[in-house]
Amino acid sequence: MTRAAYRPAAERRREILEASLEIFRSSEVGGWTAARVAERVCLTPPALFKHFRDKDEIIRAALTLQGERLREWVLTYRPAAPALFTLPLRSP
Repeated sequence: MTRAAYRPAAERRREILEASLEIFRSSEVGGWTAARVAERVCLTPPALFKHFRDKDEIIRAALTLQGERLREWVLTYRPAAPALFTLPLRSP
């Protein structure tokens, strides 16, 4: 593995989240691992965890990013959709 070039922390975190989302999209359930993410961004797993507390934090942040993108898409392409985001969530 080649050593990753220096990037500011915020940029590196974003790169890790993008790699995580890419792995989620391209693999089966259970295909995401911290080692795969680290390899994709040219870091070691310990270096990955200098940017995130644990794998749950990486997954949560990646899914939050994807949710924000989905919300932006809905608001952009479905003008009547804002009302959907004000509805209270119900428990099953």
